Amino acid sequence: MHMNDSALIALGIFVAFAVAVASLYTYTSISREWLTTCINVNGVKLKVYVADTEAKRCEGYKFKNSIDFKGVGAKGMVFIWLGGAPKVIGFTMQNVSFPLLLVHVAYVNGRYIVYNKTLMLPNHNGTYVFTTVSSYDYFLELDPSLDKYISIGDTVYIEPCYR
Repeated sequence: MHMNDSALIALGIFVAFAVAVASLYTYTSISREWLTTCINVNGVKLKVYVADTEAKRCEGYKFKNSIDFKGVGAKGMVFIWLGGAPKVIGFTMQNVSFPLLLVHVAYVNGRYIVYNKTLMLPNHNGTYVFTTVSSYDYFLELDPSLDKYISIGDTVYIEPCYR
């Protein structure tokens, strides 16, 4: 099996992203500590919590009192799967008391872009279901006030956070 150039580039970018996230750790990978990283969407740099384990992805914003629940200046949370994203992903707002902007970031034509976005309502009983474009996709849950700065097709970068 041969991979084409764009698949190799996507794999390289995903591995670089995984290494960058892994390098954030000062604890073991099973740590309950909420680490942060920065995402740049269309020139807007956002500090976000990293939900990179099954436990953290399931917990998300459940039972939290605000988007920046640790008081570190975070504007949201990034949901990543280091082994590759599943084909279908569901998000629930049960036990979440504030709205969230859900942004689907997909690897398309050699770059990460905003592929889709939707407003999720607090304590909504249903599930918001998304189909991934590739195993490199990830999702952002953000402060809904940021919606005006984020458009479908915008380029998304992972960047280091500087204090």
